[in-house]
Amino acid sequence: MNPIDNKSSYVCKLTEYMVNDILTEESSIQKVIGIYSGRFQPAGLHHYKTYKWFEKQFDEAWVATSDKTNSIDSPLDYNAKKLIWAKHGVRNISKVKNPYKAEEILKRHDEKTTSAVFLVGKKDADRLSKGKFFRPWEGKAEVGYRDGAYLMIAPHVSIKVLGKEVSGTRIRELLGKTTFDQDTKKTAFKELFGWYDEKIFKYLTKKFGTLFENEEIFENFLNEYPKFEKLVETLPSILNEISSISSQGKSMVDDGPSGFYTSGNYRKFANNDATDIGYDVLNYLLGKNNVGQDRDYRHFGEYSGPVPAVSYYPAGAIDVGSPTNQINIEETLKAYNAWFNFIKEVAETAGFKLVDFIGAEDSIRKKDEQGDENLKTDNVIDIEKNEKQDKIKIGVHGQVSEGKLLSEGGAAGHMSHPFDDKDLTFADLKEMIRRSLAGELNVEKEVTEKLDGQNLMFSWKDGKLVSARNQGHLKNAGAAAPDVTQFENIFADRPENIRDAFVSAVKDLESAISKLSDAQKNKVFKEGERFMNIEVMTPATQNVIPQNVDMLVFHGTQAYNSAGKPVSEDSDGNDITSELKDSARMLSGMLKQINADVQSRYSLNAPIVVELPKSKTFGDSFKKYSAMIDKLKKEFKLKDNDKVMKYHDAWWRNLLNKQQSKLKEIFPAKVYEALIGRWAYNDKSNKITTIKKELSEQPKLLAWVTKFEKEDTVKQFEANMWPFQFIFLKLGAEVLQNVKGFVAAGGSDDIAKALDAHTKTLKAKKISSVESPDKFKKDIAKLFKNLDRLTAIGGAKVIAPSEGVVFQYKGGTYKLTGTFAPINQIMGIMRF
Repeated sequence: MNPIDNKSSYVCKLTEYMVNDILTEESSIQKVIGIYSGRFQPAGLHHYKTYKWFEKQFDEAWVATSDKTNSIDSPLDYNAKKLIWAKHGVRNISKVKNPYKAEEILKRHDEKTTSAVFLVGKKDADRLSKGKFFRPWEGKAEVGYRDGAYLMIAPHVSIKVLGKEVSGTRIRELLGKTTFDQDTKKTAFKELFGWYDEKIFKYLTKKFGTLFENEEIFENFLNEYPKFEKLVETLPSILNEISSISSQGKSMVDDGPSGFYTSGNYRKFANNDATDIGYDVLNYLLGKNNVGQDRDYRHFGEYSGPVPAVSYYPAGAIDVGSPTNQINIEETLKAYNAWFNFIKEVAETAGFKLVDFIGAEDSIRKKDEQGDENLKTDNVIDIEKNEKQDKIKIGVHGQVSEGKLLSEGGAAGHMSHPFDDKDLTFADLKEMIRRSLAGELNVEKEVTEKLDGQNLMFSWKDGKLVSARNQGHLKNAGAAAPDVTQFENIFADRPENIRDAFVSAVKDLESAISKLSDAQKNKVFKEGERFMNIEVMTPATQNVIPQNVDMLVFHGTQAYNSAGKPVSEDSDGNDITSELKDSARMLSGMLKQINADVQSRYSLNAPIVVELPKSKTFGDSFKKYSAMIDKLKKEFKLKDNDKVMKYHDAWWRNLLNKQQSKLKEIFPAKVYEALIGRWAYNDKSNKITTIKKELSEQPKLLAWVTKFEKEDTVKQFEANMWPFQFIFLKLGAEVLQNVKGFVAAGGSDDIAKALDAHTKTLKAKKISSVESPDKFKKDIAKLFKNLDRLTAIGGAKVIAPSEGVVFQYKGGTYKLTGTFAPINQIMGIMRF
């Protein structure tokens, strides 16, 4: 045979072998997740039927939608969409930043062994398929979601409502347009959704009605002023022209006042402008004794540099620093704060609140997608230390609170330590540290003191003050809530100091609030539907922090439904979160205006504002704490823009991987992800009984999981959390040394002495002298654990006369504490 023929034959056989090997290679994909992406404005019966068809084809199916809204065709936020999907019976719905990435859903699954199939409309499919990432779904998964994803085109589901084919636009018209009466809308609603819910019906008709009201207003305007119609038609080209002006050398269009007042001084121009329109300038908000008032706008105070963008407020793109994004310029912040405090005082004195600042605060604060932060039951507070290890890896381990609802500040906003919020990025943690040390925690809102008092809730109903001691008192707008006389009877058998403190508090509150007008009372309390949370501060009932004043501090109201459950919307479906938060300052302003803020025993106050100056060791301290953050970040090769949750996810995966190697057994993929969900994400829907059943063929791993779940989860959770806790508890101890304006100023020595005396008493106790030896052993272990914790943070020399401070960051409410937690733990041992 010709040698060439032999060679060709060999090549053909080799090719055949390689192709067969590739074709028969087993796929590494172990799980396929279906993701139904869309706006869902709203999700009708056709969407539900599509989801049910889609759900049957994959291991899991999810609805992915964002929280983005607009006043044209997307008025529903995520919560409204979730409510509708839940009414359909769909629970797997997730809020995502980008429905076509759905990172919030996929991040819980292994990126190499999990495939994602996105169900989208044909237009979206055509757009997305132009890139290399998406590929058509043909029934078999071959790549993990890290390397690509699959597209399915949603099938057309035909549903007619009132005789016409349904669509998102059609739904909004039927429920929103005034051309349809209520009965017709109700009939349409039932056909659209396949069910009827009165609350959702009212909400949607109001929401969609607003869309068409705006449209009608616009049309009426053009009918009355037809000459503007052509202007409206050319608006896009006008906007393009405006945006290009700067390139022609006319940049002051975007410079605001600084561009117009390039010479002379701002005061002269302001006076001239006021005169031109028939007004006189009475006073200037900025500067005292004429200091700073005669400066040119761009040279306010000591600041002289790049021209600020458009206002006294730090302005520009979020989280971007440039000559026109003056986000952290100290003097411009002072200028803004002067105006902000003045205008809020004007409003609150008159019994009003400022509803919005036209988005100005967005220049440094992103919208909080999760709303108010709730204190989870996985907060780690208690800590212990191991001398042999690197300090950042050791130290004090925590105690997990056991299913108790922890609330701080009531509706003023539940707060968490920065290390509790795992949705923050590493960059966020560094920025929090920088602001803390630079004295800039007040960038978004005033910093207030975290007080160590006793909580009390009250409202105003049927012409008198009522209080709430349990959930039953909150039901039905406080119908069963005790009035002052009944409250006094409840406390009749309490210790004298506690009885007098609380009874005096409710009497002073009733005396003060009775002097307000009915309209003011109703604005704050809504006839018992809203209860104000206050903190009672008096030397007679002090806990850890010494108190030398009698004061009641308002923290904000919380609204409740008829079942006594907290709600964040009024009866019309309007979000009232901001209104509830602002109620403390508003009520305080009302009482000051009528001189009712000082009563027989107590003064009545808004949250206590404190001053946090720049640390004298700012450079060194920031470098030190940043290095600690970087060390954690590098442990799993993470980046600044990665969320902290990614660290915790990787940490728990590493723990499971070590056990697999040690025991030489492999977790089934489903079990592996369920354990990550249960332990890393605290998702208890991953039932341990189900997990153990799935491990019947891995006896060693089953034994380990059983023991771990029973004995080691708290210990390992503490080990996982401690590095972050150590950083922020130590930072808090350092920062609190610089704070000015604490209520108990100068009380650090008193705290240290009380701590020392109590510790000596505990150490001197003998096990034979106590009723419960087992409890005694636990108490002593707790004592030494918290003493070690205190030492790790900095010891008695960094004790501050306060529980800590409360601040805002990107819309979330956080607290920064230091030594208070271990001291509070110690002082509570065998105390009662």
